Amino acid sequence: MKISSSCKIVAIVTLLAAGVGLSTTSVSARAPQVQSATPKQYTVKASVAGAKDKTLLLVAKTGRVLASKKITSNTATAVTLTTPSKPKISSLDGATLQLVSSTTGDYFGPVVLGWKGAKLASATGVYTKFSSSATTTIDLKTITIKNVSASNKQGYGYTATSSSQVDKTTASTTKATKGVPKGVGNYGKATTASASALFLTGNRSPMACPPTCPGPPAEGGGGGAKVNVDDLDGGDFDDDGIPNAFDVNDDGDSNVDSADSVTPEPTVTGSSTDAATCEAAASFHIFTNYKATAPNYADTLNFYGTGIHGATDASIFTQVAASMSMVFSPITQVCGEPVTKMEIKGVGVSYAPADYAEVTAGSTGDIQWQIGLGKINNVAAAGFTAQTFTSQASLPSGQDTFIQRVTTTTGKVYEFTATAGFVFVTHPMLQGYCVGTTGGTCDTDTPIDYTASSIPTISIASTQTLVLRMYRPQRFAIDGETPGFYNLGGFRYTPDMPNPPSGGPSNGNFGKCDAATYTDVEMTTDTLANPTDDKATSTLQASWDLQACFTARSKSWSTGTVTIDIQVEPSGPGGNSAQKLFLTLT
Repeated sequence: MKISSSCKIVAIVTLLAAGVGLSTTSVSARAPQVQSATPKQYTVKASVAGAKDKTLLLVAKTGRVLASKKITSNTATAVTLTTPSKPKISSLDGATLQLVSSTTGDYFGPVVLGWKGAKLASATGVYTKFSSSATTTIDLKTITIKNVSASNKQGYGYTATSSSQVDKTTASTTKATKGVPKGVGNYGKATTASASALFLTGNRSPMACPPTCPGPPAEGGGGGAKVNVDDLDGGDFDDDGIPNAFDVNDDGDSNVDSADSVTPEPTVTGSSTDAATCEAAASFHIFTNYKATAPNYADTLNFYGTGIHGATDASIFTQVAASMSMVFSPITQVCGEPVTKMEIKGVGVSYAPADYAEVTAGSTGDIQWQIGLGKINNVAAAGFTAQTFTSQASLPSGQDTFIQRVTTTTGKVYEFTATAGFVFVTHPMLQGYCVGTTGGTCDTDTPIDYTASSIPTISIASTQTLVLRMYRPQRFAIDGETPGFYNLGGFRYTPDMPNPPSGGPSNGNFGKCDAATYTDVEMTTDTLANPTDDKATSTLQASWDLQACFTARSKSWSTGTVTIDIQVEPSGPGGNSAQKLFLTLT
């Protein structure tokens, strides 16, 4: 599921980004099939049973939403999905049907359109993608929805008969167990391939075709490198049935996307006029910002905290409403045409606009939505209302599904879908610190006394290294995991000084100091937090040479009081959490 660490939500949608460390390495799949030269409108019909409070989406391989329909009854409901008239599409090649809860906004699962063998119930391979030769009118007859989790949050749909309109090539086969796609029930988290084998077997090869490849562009040669359809937001890189836009482990290795610095992401440009590339370039990402900024660490929450710092439901509800922002990367052009209007809505997301609400990018270049305040970029916005939270189910979730709709200068309208992938619910919590000589060593540290009425600032000189001992931040379990809080593993911890020290020169701030980033190599995967465990296993220690941060920005060390954020970001796509430190530079 795609998202951005400082921004791959934002857009890798992804679902799913902006500032995330995404790989731009493209791995080639099969050569793109030649599409029909004449754009058309396509209609998909079905009678859908058992889909009460679900929204059915027709999603292109690029992540573009081609049509959608909310279903309000479990009885068989006639559904007709018709693709847009402006712009029309050239083919349904790679498009899929996806289900989202209309009451919680959570992604539910895919629709199986065909399968290997005579019976779905025994199939080890199924098909979810329409073929390039699909007709302009498709009648799937009956689609039945089946829940697979105790919470009823996840499941899939399936047709009564295996459709002839689907892509049944080896490259488009979804791994399945008794007809159920491998990713269903765990949001695609399960390992489906080893990291070493992933790029060498199946339908993928290690390198994309270079620009000098012979042959016409439609066959992957001539005008440039092929775009791997499996890399696209609507593609399915690990063949588990969950499109990348909704998958929490896009490539099916042992690391979820938040802890994986290599996730599928196509190298595309918005100026291309080929739909497979220019639409993919317009997809967007979502991520969340969740910071503790109060003096004396008053608003810090953590699973291992106590008293007001404990991560109780009530404290999380309050803090999320007070400080969490959801950030969308704006789509500014599609297929060479500038965008004149951007709109956002949630697909059944309780705290989001149910209908499209217009948004604009702020000074940061992003669309920053302060959820609790109901503001966009610090300004009240129509359709976005102030929010309070009273249950875990009502909180922002990594599986909440959004659509960004854009209108171009010629009146063309596009919709793209995304999810955030995961959401922080606690902060990094400082346990103690020390200041040592350059090199980052010291014999003992000073513990933080959270019961004190006033917590002193940390004093540090230019010749000293700041060593921080802290608890990792956490997220809630996703559906399919053991319930509880999960310590976030494999994340990056970076000092960020957004403002100069008091009394110092106005150019004394160094901003985000990537040179000092500490990457957690001790806990590499998210781990269930347990209060009976030795808390030392949940403790991380980072050493920062702040003088080097000033030097890297060609700024001289300046004295005075200053705040520095501990910015915690995933190694892959996702959001960020932060804890403000209060320092005195001497």
